[in-house]
Amino acid sequence: MAIVINTITPDITIAPYLVSMFLLSIAFGYDLAFTEATKRLGRSLVDSQEGRGVQDALTPPWATGFGLTTYGLCIGGVAYGWYSFGGVLAVSVAIGLFFAVRLNQRFLPKPKGDHFRRLIVRSLLNRYANYERHGDNIRAAAVGALLEKLGLPTPKEVFSD
Repeated sequence: MAIVINTITPDITIAPYLVSMFLLSIAFGYDLAFTEATKRLGRSLVDSQEGRGVQDALTPPWATGFGLTTYGLCIGGVAYGWYSFGGVLAVSVAIGLFFAVRLNQRFLPKPKGDHFRRLIVRSLLNRYANYERHGDNIRAAAVGALLEKLGLPTPKEVFSD
């Protein structure tokens, strides 16, 4: 019985694969930082520092799809590398993906910064306006309470003067 070792030959398709995996590491790092930002902000709005606070209410609807797409593409990218280039390269890319995410987080917006806070506030304002427009007063009141905890007036208060 002969053992065949899958060797990597110089191939033009490896470079685009590695570049795409690096770009995915940027998206993955961004998603992790955004999740950390919503968790920090969610905990800051409640008395208890246990759990996630109101993180689920603060997370914009698009963030779930972005995160699932990013995770799926990362897993699919490693699986593609395994299938196309062999297990050694795939495991190396998976380990490299981890380190690239950590490295990229140094250059991405910080969870404590204003970038993510602005995204969260914009999402809350849009959701508040949509709930008001559709007559969903209970959800509008809940989002309005979150905006007040953030120290922001609701759009109704701003435009009623």
